[in-house]
Amino acid sequence: PPSRPRGRPPKNGHPSATA
Repeated sequence: PPSRPRGRPPKNGHPSATA
């Protein structure tokens, strides 16, 4: 998603959305 940094896991702790 454009709201999350690319190549980095979200603050959620799940790098599945970005990685």
